[in-house]
Amino acid sequence: VQSTPRGGFTTQGEITGHHLKITRLDDGVRLLDGELKANVNNNRFTVERLYFPAQLRVEPKEWRTATWIREDDDAKNGSLLLDGYWDLEDSTGDFAVKLHRYPILQRADRYAMVTGDLQMKALLPQIALTGKITADAGWFNLDMLGGIPTVDGDVVIIRSTDPVKEPSAEDADPINMTLDIDVDLG
Repeated sequence: VQSTPRGGFTTQGEITGHHLKITRLDDGVRLLDGELKANVNNNRFTVERLYFPAQLRVEPKEWRTATWIREDDDAKNGSLLLDGYWDLEDSTGDFAVKLHRYPILQRADRYAMVTGDLQMKALLPQIALTGKITADAGWFNLDMLGGIPTVDGDVVIIRSTDPVKEPSAEDADPINMTLDIDVDLG
């Protein structure tokens, strides 16, 4: 990183990583043994390849899902592959994620393996996440909820039949996120 006379900066360099781990064990997220190949050039951070092989670490309690992931060859050799860029000056970016038989959630009481493609385009404060994923396997133990499931208070459901309300300056959020994801539950 080098500063410029006008107070900005320029960047140049390679970034690599091996044996990367991203975990949220309480949520069942385990991205293990990852590899990163990236570079920074003229204030653009480019991820050429961020790869995580699927590692089956938890066996779900539900017998059909457990049998499939343990015995079926089609449940093996999954992966998560990400590439894209982030412009450090303009706060814009574009990332693509390709999932193949990837166990995105791994807990004994909830398990989800998915295949599909996701795209994130950002021009801050706007972020758009689009794509299509298919659930290859999944199981959620609803007994743990102890009652009827509810939606958190910060989630607002808007039906197509609801009147359109124009947002005011008071309603403005720091990030404007849109999601258009097609989920095939199989």
